[in-house]
Amino acid sequence: MPRLTGALAVGAVFTLLSGVAPLLMPNPYFPDSIRWVHFCEVTSSNSVFGAIVGWLWGQPKLAQVQALRQAA
Repeated sequence: MPRLTGALAVGAVFTLLSGVAPLLMPNPYFPDSIRWVHFCEVTSSNSVFGAIVGWLWGQPKLAQVQALRQAA
């Protein structure tokens, strides 16, 4: 998977699994107003973190890999 596509995919999956799913249903620990603010906070930070991880784990462009091999 290319880096950009992988970064977006990992960011979306990470956001859904660790940010959106647990905070959608009401719970006794968070009142609704706090839960929705925390939902926005966690969703944005998890999507950025997931995108960075996906970008770092992505495959570099083929030209860069070939240049590194020739330099070595």
